[in-house]
Amino acid sequence: MSLRISSIDELTKENMPIILDETFAFFDKNRLKNVLEFLSKEYSNKQIIILTCTEREIDILKYYDDVLML
Repeated sequence: MSLRISSIDELTKENMPIILDETFAFFDKNRLKNVLEFLSKEYSNKQIIILTCTEREIDILKYYDDVLML
C-alpha cells in the first residue's frame, strides 16, 4: 500500500482520487486507525474511496467530519 500511495503524485499531476479496495483486510484495529488518520491528514486534498465488506472502517471514520459513507 505504501508504494502505491507514494507513487500517486509521481504518476500524474492531475488530482485523481485514491481508490482502496479491501486494502485494510489484514490490518489490526490500531494499525487501521493510524493509517486512516494518516490518509485523512496527508491527502486531505484528494478524494479517497474505500471499498470494504467490513464495519471496522465505518466505526473509525464516522467520527470524521469530511467523510461521506454510502
